[in-house]
Amino acid sequence: MQSFLLDYSILHPFLTYFIIFLGIALEGDVILFTSAFLADQGYLNPFIIILVTLLGVGIRDFLWYEIGKKIHASDNWIVARARKIADPFDNHLKDRLFQSVLVAKFVYGLHLAIIMRVGGLKIPMKEFVKADAIATLIWIVAVGGLGFLSSRSVELFAAQDYLKYIEVALAGGVVGYLILHSIISHFSKRLLK
Repeated sequence: MQSFLLDYSILHPFLTYFIIFLGIALEGDVILFTSAFLADQGYLNPFIIILVTLLGVGIRDFLWYEIGKKIHASDNWIVARARKIADPFDNHLKDRLFQSVLVAKFVYGLHLAIIMRVGGLKIPMKEFVKADAIATLIWIVAVGGLGFLSSRSVELFAAQDYLKYIEVALAGGVVGYLILHSIISHFSKRLLK
């Protein structure tokens, strides 16, 4: 597996890890998955990836917590509307902070909103950091582990000449996911009526 970006990352490791830090701070899942994949392939140092990930997530979550505290006091109509939408979930968030933060880590687009709401509700920083740190470690193991295992499976399939079937398996997985999502949505809507 040769490419310009991989060769460049070997020649400029500091810049590579800085880009990973920024990517983790902005996006997260895709960057962590890809970094773990490349670490298993030998292109990146897994220990530095873990440190960069922890630093990026920690800084990002702290900043969004603080933004949530500041925005919550605003009289802006957008904030008032968001507050009205989020109000029914506040008790759940206060009573089950860890579970809420953990689930939000794995739901694209929800994580930052939950962190902002935690800040807006003025849940103590110490309580938030404890819940967020444990959830972050679980997230790193899960997503990073998938990247690592994906790397291993590509090596296994390539060695056994099964690589041609991966594309079909991925398409089948997507179709299976869409069917499962449709079934769950259908039953959820029926239960809510």
